[in-house]
Amino acid sequence: MNTLRLATEAEVESIKSVGDLGPSCTVIALDTSAGPILAVIRRPIEVDPIIFPEGTSSKVKYVFWRDIVTGLKFQGADSFYFNLHADDDLQRGVVKSLGAEEVSTAPDIRYKKVL
Repeated sequence: MNTLRLATEAEVESIKSVGDLGPSCTVIALDTSAGPILAVIRRPIEVDPIIFPEGTSSKVKYVFWRDIVTGLKFQGADSFYFNLHADDDLQRGVVKSLGAEEVSTAPDIRYKKVL
């Protein structure tokens, strides 16, 4: 069986449109008879979960998000990740108004694996 290797420049280029690649990312590959399996490994900054008390206004949520962004910028971060419920249109509108972009290409379920 083949072992993992670093992806080639061409392989990295081939997934740029869906890989959400950034400076902290490493792309690894495993050669198979069907072609290489590619995986992006990153060490992101995450702000998750975010728990607002019932009845928190959109304005307060906006200010909270703005302050998170400002604080992380002061720490030198260039991006951060967070999750929102797909059906929370109000919260999604707030973060989009602050320039956040969806990176999921389809609805998904987040998992955690303790090592």
